[in-house]
Order: sequence, then C-alpha cells, then structure tokens
Amino acid sequence: RIAALTKTTGMSRPEIIRQAIRFALDAAKGKS
Repeated sequence: RIAALTKTTGMSRPEIIRQAIRFALDAAKGKS
C-alpha cells in the first residue's frame, strides 16, 4: 500500500515515514 502511495504522490521517503507514523498514532488513538 505504501509503495502505491509513493508512485501516485511521488513523496520522498521521509514524508512516507512521517505519514506512516501519523497513521500508526491515529490507529492507536482509535483503539484506546
């Protein structure tokens, strides 16, 4: 899924990592 995002948006790797961390944090908030 992240690979697809890279191809479509052309984001740099740091941005992808930042988005992944944000997504993980949001998921954690939703669970708790």
